[in-house]
Amino acid sequence: MYEKNQWTAILGADYGIQQTLEDDWDSWFGLIASLKRELGNKFVLAGRAEYYSDPNVIILSEGIKVSGFSANMDYSISKAALLRVEARKFISPDAIFSLPDAGFSQGNFALTGSL
Repeated sequence: MYEKNQWTAILGADYGIQQTLEDDWDSWFGLIASLKRELGNKFVLAGRAEYYSDPNVIILSEGIKVSGFSANMDYSISKAALLRVEARKFISPDAIFSLPDAGFSQGNFALTGSL
């Protein structure tokens, strides 16, 4: 983590291995990059990019490779309340995201808010 003035940057990596019953080794990994900017006492803008690869189904129920991108704005209403608006996009080389018509897509987008 790196902090300077109102900026915060984070780079992260996760890696895991697991021995199989056949004495082979399977692995998974994840990478993240995050950037945050404080805008005064009440507002914060942030963005995040991430990539996860678990083709051998170690930490997830299905083997996947997926990238994600998100951006959010936070507004501090009080010391005990925060309003957040976030846009998030996931992308995969495989059609793994379910659609309302029972089909599948390579991408997923959400715009959410929370209090």
